[in-house]
Amino acid sequence: MVDKLRKAGLWIWLNKERMILLIMVGLLCRQVYAVVYPPAPEVADNLPLPKNPDPEAQPGEPGALPPEIDPPKAQPISGLRSPGEYANLDRSNPFWYYSTQAEGGGASDADTLNIQLLDIRVAGTKVRARLKTNATTKWYDEGDKFEEYQLLDIDPDARTVEIYSEADGKQSTLQEQ
Repeated sequence: MVDKLRKAGLWIWLNKERMILLIMVGLLCRQVYAVVYPPAPEVADNLPLPKNPDPEAQPGEPGALPPEIDPPKAQPISGLRSPGEYANLDRSNPFWYYSTQAEGGGASDADTLNIQLLDIRVAGTKVRARLKTNATTKWYDEGDKFEEYQLLDIDPDARTVEIYSEADGKQSTLQEQ
């Protein structure tokens, strides 16, 4: 009897991988069968319709209509100057509350920027400004980037230009001298 139990235990030990493989194949076949022949969907009970609200009931009473709430009005983004201008979005940190607020006194003067506006010329529809920096003196169009600055706007009537300094993150207005 002990000899038969020992032989059965040895046979199980030597064939354990085959038995696990047969169990896994059986589970796979069951899953394939469930995919090929899916069970019928459960039928949900029909829920009763809600009762009609009582238009004469006071707010807070059962059967009263919920109060009408006006949605909040949209606030404009503070860093933008006009609806189609998105340039300020990449100049300020969107994850910092104070990033769109001006620091200090607003526009800085030409001495802190080391830029001078020498001349403004209008040629047809094109307006150009000649700016002198520490390195060069060149003519620039609106939107041109140079050194660590960008020329945003040229106003030939007021003889001024707006410059954005990437180092400071500020806009400055320069006037022709």
